[in-house]
Amino acid sequence: MVHRHGPGSGTAPGGVRVVNEGVRELIAPARGAALGWCHAGGRRPHATAEHSGNVAALALISWGESWHNNHHAQPTSARFGDSWRQPDIGWWVVRVFVALGWARLR
Repeated sequence: MVHRHGPGSGTAPGGVRVVNEGVRELIAPARGAALGWCHAGGRRPHATAEHSGNVAALALISWGESWHNNHHAQPTSARFGDSWRQPDIGWWVVRVFVALGWARLR
């Protein structure tokens, strides 16, 4: 889980917020497609209660959202990819924010 923080307000610095919102809008269509495909099929390495799957072909354009079965298996994790073979750009961004002091992991 990721906690954003900044001086006084308990949130990330304003510039980070703007970038975050821009990135969300940029990947929203890919994320929606990934979620649709991931609930319709994909590989299921984890036995979960619902029918989510991992769709590797969508991993890069969805920033890792397509590792959806992994997400349902570990719903509180900020990381969706289980290994280096599962690219998770969203997780990489979280790691950069941690390194810059804009977020922390618990």
